[in-house]
Amino acid sequence: NAIETMGQTNEKILTMINQYQCDDTLPINPLSMLLNGIVDPAVMGGFAKYEKAFFTDEYMHEHTDDRDKLMRLKDLIAWQIPLLGRGISLHGKRVTDDLRPFHERMEECFKQLKKKVEKEYGVRELPDMDERRSTRPRSMLRSVRQSICSLAGSECGTPTKLHPE
Repeated sequence: NAIETMGQTNEKILTMINQYQCDDTLPINPLSMLLNGIVDPAVMGGFAKYEKAFFTDEYMHEHTDDRDKLMRLKDLIAWQIPLLGRGISLHGKRVTDDLRPFHERMEECFKQLKKKVEKEYGVRELPDMDERRSTRPRSMLRSVRQSICSLAGSECGTPTKLHPE
């Protein structure tokens, strides 16, 4: 199910962001692979396959009863952009000099993806997680995760918090 898969992917990005913000000793490779697998069109690990399958005029015409599901899927795609942005920012702070060219390519791919997604599906923004604004209520941070989970229509259990960078 595309909605479930997108929700799980967004949840995985959010979880990794939390882990890497809390533990500077984690190796960068898993974060690199996750982010690059989504943003690099050569890898095709992102949502392009859903766009080709579901967001065509033909599909929408033949499956009018899926309209709400398609809107949820588009919203999950839109929410993935600020999550990826946060992850790539975190990656940039942790990347070693030898991986800097890889990171820069990933940033470039992300810029193109962000431009396309925001044009097609709208802009979503995560709460500002800057340390200078750490007074932001935790309930607001939980609501981001809960919104993403509810869009996927899945039970997500105990809310995870985004930790300040």
